[in-house]
Amino acid sequence: MKTKGFTLIEVALFLAISGLFFAAIMVNISSTVSHRRYTDSLNDLVENLRSAYSATSNVENVRQKDEESSKYCTISSAYKTVGGSTTIVENSDSDNYPGRTNCAVYGQLVTFGEQNSSRVHRYDIIGLASVDNIDISGLDDTIDALEKVQANIVTIRPQKTNQSLCKVGLAGNMNTYDLRWGARIEDTTVDKNLYKGAIMIVRSPVSGTIRSFKYTGTGTLEIQQWLNDINTALPDGSSCTSFASRKDDLLMTALKNNLMKTSQTTEFCIGSDDLQSNEQRRAVRISSSSGLYDSGAAYKGGMSETSVELLMEEDSRLKCPL
Repeated sequence: MKTKGFTLIEVALFLAISGLFFAAIMVNISSTVSHRRYTDSLNDLVENLRSAYSATSNVENVRQKDEESSKYCTISSAYKTVGGSTTIVENSDSDNYPGRTNCAVYGQLVTFGEQNSSRVHRYDIIGLASVDNIDISGLDDTIDALEKVQANIVTIRPQKTNQSLCKVGLAGNMNTYDLRWGARIEDTTVDKNLYKGAIMIVRSPVSGTIRSFKYTGTGTLEIQQWLNDINTALPDGSSCTSFASRKDDLLMTALKNNLMKTSQTTEFCIGSDDLQSNEQRRAVRISSSSGLYDSGAAYKGGMSETSVELLMEEDSRLKCPL
């Protein structure tokens, strides 16, 4: 009696066909997982950017009255020119208002591409709380108001043991965000270069309205590099007045040089190593619409609406070519 079985050829064919099916299933699962991760990265980034607006709208003053930096709200407000010479001027205790210090948080500066990375930095914008020196007659010019409250993101801090010696640091908080799953922020060209830029989200010191501005200078505001450079040039133990020459740096320089513009759209693409070669990058758009502008695109009045939007695939195809 013969016993029926499988020949070696039949077994080999079965294993080969099964292997092909298994490989196809694994490729499909891998593609699905990669796409899911990419989508999660997109949504997380958009929500993080939207939270910057929420943080500006529902601001909390994180600075404490007894904090050593609270006597100088910003590096810009720490110095005053009198009779042709620059001197350091402390804010008096009478400038402190009930429930807060003499400093106020006016918003956040969001930078992209600092230190040649896709890490997003968010810095508190600090200024003097008093608005007595702002002319509020007529329409509100947010940029002028920020200059008058000497808004900036850096300050000087005196040493507790020697008040004539200072160091420089951030005036408020800094938060960083790293995109998940290897995603990166790219420009809208086919070269897919790292996107560099910055946006300023602020409450007007006069009206309290939330407004957005785009940094129109070259690249981004390299704040971490600035801190590194100034701390190398003026390390701990430097005279407080030695920082006076840097009081107009960073945000104040951008404001005075008219490098912060509203009524502009910021767009960039999100790429990823997980994307297949034929998969389209998605575009993120940050836009604002407002009421009235002057010829220099400075905001002069009306309401401002800002949106952080993840564009649909069809629109992204035009903005983010492969």
